[in-house]
Amino acid sequence: MVQAHEQPQHALVHRREVKVAEEPKFRIGRQIRAREVLVIDETGKNIGLLPLERALGLAEERGLSLLEVGASPVAPVTRLVDYGKYRYELSRQEKRAKAHQKEIEVKEIRLSYKMAEHDRMVRISRAGEFLAKGNKIKIEMRLRGREQMFSAEAVQDVLEFRRDLSMPTIIEQEPKKFGNRIIAVLAPDAKAHAKQQAAESGKQNLQVNSKESV
Repeated sequence: MVQAHEQPQHALVHRREVKVAEEPKFRIGRQIRAREVLVIDETGKNIGLLPLERALGLAEERGLSLLEVGASPVAPVTRLVDYGKYRYELSRQEKRAKAHQKEIEVKEIRLSYKMAEHDRMVRISRAGEFLAKGNKIKIEMRLRGREQMFSAEAVQDVLEFRRDLSMPTIIEQEPKKFGNRIIAVLAPDAKAHAKQQAAESGKQNLQVNSKESV
């Protein structure tokens, strides 16, 4: 008689997945883990370091909630707040920030290999306006017929167009040939533009001071 082999006990144990609870975005009330907290009251007054239980009692006495709002080397920083109003204001601020977020568009600037200087300057001006509004620009130069033999020169023309822009830019797509077109994508360089404006402002102030001292 053949005896069935017994399976080891550990093989019969079903492992259960343990889900780790996500850390709350901010701790409130009993979620605060520290023994002592720095407390700021509802008027903004710094009450100081209190045992957590005393801080919770103070919040309850005033009909408010104790909210952890930051950290410090001493203890977590907490604030006495009307939690309902706090969440409402937070929601309003988030909606206001989303409403002010600007959708970036990609504007197209079309060039030709042999373009009159006046037309070129018009496109430089238009591209500058788009970049100043925070938009990206897609430069497209179409090469016709035998002009395609001069694609390397056309790439240099596109780079020269970029250098002539008043607004500093970042090249997001280097000028490349796609079929009979040279295409490049530029984005405004906000940091370089801010430095440029600061430098120009400094020069203007220097000129004013020089005139006043004469």
